[in-house]
Amino acid sequence: MKKTNNSMCKSLMILTGGKSRRMGSDKSTLPFGRYSVIEYMINKMAPYFDHIYISAANKDQYEAIGLGTGTHHSDDRKNNKKYESPLDRNILEKIEIIPDVYADMGPIGGLYSVLLSAAGEGVCVTAVDTPFVDPVRLINMIPEDRLNTAYCIAKSGDRIQPLIGWYSASCLPVIRLMIEEHDGKMMHLLDSLNGKVLEALEKPVFDGCHIGEFFNMNDRACYYQALDTVRRMEIQIPVVSFAAWSGTGKTTYIEKLIPKLIKKGISVAVIKHDGHDFDIDVEGKDTYRFQKAGAVEVVISSKTKTARIRRQSGDLPLNQLAFDTKSVDLIIVEGYKYGVQPKIELYRKAVSGHLMENLQNRIALVSDTPWQVEVPVFRFDEMDAVCDFIIEKVIGQQSNDNKI
Repeated sequence: MKKTNNSMCKSLMILTGGKSRRMGSDKSTLPFGRYSVIEYMINKMAPYFDHIYISAANKDQYEAIGLGTGTHHSDDRKNNKKYESPLDRNILEKIEIIPDVYADMGPIGGLYSVLLSAAGEGVCVTAVDTPFVDPVRLINMIPEDRLNTAYCIAKSGDRIQPLIGWYSASCLPVIRLMIEEHDGKMMHLLDSLNGKVLEALEKPVFDGCHIGEFFNMNDRACYYQALDTVRRMEIQIPVVSFAAWSGTGKTTYIEKLIPKLIKKGISVAVIKHDGHDFDIDVEGKDTYRFQKAGAVEVVISSKTKTARIRRQSGDLPLNQLAFDTKSVDLIIVEGYKYGVQPKIELYRKAVSGHLMENLQNRIALVSDTPWQVEVPVFRFDEMDAVCDFIIEKVIGQQSNDNKI
């Protein structure tokens, strides 16, 4: 598959319509790990798309879980409680709920409504009941000749996947005619337009998994299979983030903390979030040349180390990065202050006059100034005590005597 232009604004449509008769309830709001199904898909897709349009039966369909409001909090009036979204704020700001212009027209109706509302040449498309589709596959379905291509969809074996691919706004007149004739069949749309069908080798969700990325979650048995898959993908390694105002010295503190944890028998991985951009490659090297030539991903490996560099259009969610981290006792994160993972805040009076606001799940504070707060407070020179606190509260044990 050819790589599309990186500078183009990329939009995604997630279809959530359907009566969910075989499921027995709205499949999009079913629990899925620490998310609902729709939140899981949004969280996975958001780093790769600039806009995410949720095709829904009505505008307030997801108001109770905060989608389309741009905020973390919403009132669940039905259950008389407040709901706090697990999605980062920058992800929530990408979401727009698009209600159906024509009711009961299935995917055709949803596609028409989104294409009518979305600014741009077209949208990538997936459905809420195919939660494991690879976002990179969707990006690579965007054709280079978008002006003369009405759609580009996947085909796996003998099965065409009309809801995995890309559709142009040029489809609108044909869809409108179909709606007027009460014809909601996607295959009739494909037959009426000039598009592309790309052969797609279905990949397993992860190595050793019997479920593939095109898995369709359309009844309770399939939902439980998908839920089991998600649980196996959940972060198994304890995570703790260090958050602080810029200039506080997060990197220096973590650099000094790592050897102390190692002395206590704790193996460590570090994930650092860069709020700007970075380039770890060297101009002229082979990997640099491969990237500049347009490779989506470049991997270099030797006897002692392996590096993987992958292009993307937004931040990857922490749980996805953590899932790819193996064989350590603890993952230390620098940044990702908006996640729900446990956080230790670092504070220096010379840098800021107040603690960080809206910091979810703060479990401790390291400070050069006394604070009356509801979490333990450590001085910067109390690193051994911080190590013991992490082992007890994050890893869940005082020592690693029984570690494998």
